[in-house]
Amino acid sequence: MQIILEVPDRPGEKLQQLGEQLPETLERLLQDIPTPETISYQEDRQIIGNDS
Repeated sequence: MQIILEVPDRPGEKLQQLGEQLPETLERLLQDIPTPETISYQEDRQIIGNDS
């Protein structure tokens, strides 16, 4: 998949330095970002936990 992004110069330079490692680096970083389903589940647990 190809995605085109516009980023400020400083982050763009850092991304460019990653070169061929960029896809792997993005994949690792994205694993740390909660998905909307995970966020919803965590909010439900907090609500349930507050009622106990």
